[in-house]
Parts: sequence; C-alpha cells; structure tokens
Amino acid sequence: MNFIKKLGQGEKKIFLDEFEAKYPDYSGFSYMRGVIISEFIKEGSYKQASEYFKLLNGKTWSERPVFSAVNSIKETKNDELGLVLEIINKSVAVSRQEHDEPSASKPPLKISSIWQESRAKQLALALDASAVVTNALGNADAALTYCEEAYQLTNKKINRLMSTMLRCYLKMVP
Repeated sequence: MNFIKKLGQGEKKIFLDEFEAKYPDYSGFSYMRGVIISEFIKEGSYKQASEYFKLLNGKTWSERPVFSAVNSIKETKNDELGLVLEIINKSVAVSRQEHDEPSASKPPLKISSIWQESRAKQLALALDASAVVTNALGNADAALTYCEEAYQLTNKKINRLMSTMLRCYLKMVP
C-alpha cells in the first residue's frame, strides 16, 4: 500500500476513497482519515479540514496525527482556526466520555490501573491539542486551564504539556 507515499491530502484522499471501495473491511482507515485531516491542518487549510471532518459523518479517525499537526500551528490571525478547535473539541468530548464512562468493559487481561491510565492519557492529549489551538486563538487563560487538567490527568508525567503551558504563560506576560 502506498498511502504514506502519496503527496498532500488530495492524493491521499483519492487513494483512500479508491482503497475503501475495494477493501471495505480494512482496519487502517481510521489512521488514514486522521492523516488526511492532519495534512489539511499542516497546509493551513482549516476550512477544508473541517469540511472533510464533517464528511466523515461519524466514521472513525485517528486523533494522533491530528494532534501532532496542531502542534505545527504558528499563525494566530486566521479566522478559520476556530474550525480546527471544533474538531479538537469533538475529540475532547469523546475522550472525556470514554474516561468517565467507558463504552467497553476492561479487557480481561488488562490491569485496571493501566486501562484507566490509557484513557486518562488520551483525554490529556486531546486537552493539550485544545490548549494549543485555544492559545493560538489568543485565549491563553483558557488554554492554561486545559493544560492544567491534562497535566493532572497524567499524574504530572507528560513533559510536552509543560511546554504548552509555558507557551501559554509567555503569551500572557506583557
């Protein structure tokens, strides 16, 4: 499969559509969709990212490539950046629901604390991405609130969250 070798989200989307038609039971579609959203974000095509996200209409998408792409956002004067926040906030809502009331029971061979920790970490990553975008939109106070919650969820273990918090704080300092 040559999905990763395709250039840009346009080629990847065409490939995904064709591949999905041929192999509807393939298990990697979620990751591919996440990569396409992330490429829109990396290109600064926030409106297109939002439109593609809405076209998914409930289909699963991998959040990690999207969270990674969010960390590349440098601009703060783009009116469409709020559309990225809508995507991320959907992830926060789903992750929070899974953290608070899991849709599936704990796998029999998984240690309870590790299972809970993995759900907490997923919510923390979503909150961190939300903080990055919220900060880029100019709301450092709200971004810090997301960072603090994320940091607590990880039992103060994720250093990347500290860098997001520092960026938010530095933006607040006159």
